[in-house]
Amino acid sequence: MQKNIKQANFLDIESMALGNKLASVKIENCGEETSKIVAEDNLGNIYETPCEQKKIVSKSYMIINNYIKWSKLVLES
Repeated sequence: MQKNIKQANFLDIESMALGNKLASVKIENCGEETSKIVAEDNLGNIYETPCEQKKIVSKSYMIINNYIKWSKLVLES
């Protein structure tokens, strides 16, 4: 069964990461020069960003991963 994929912007996914709502995040290539972020929330919903330059996507991906890590630390404190 294929999951429903929802479109989201980078800020939406970063906000979900800060709120400890994401289970996973990954980068998928769109083409030679572009890629996108695909994230799954804790309820199994899938979100993807529009395709963008790889440099932009990589930077956002690093931020999102840090937010995921930090949000778990905040909840443990």
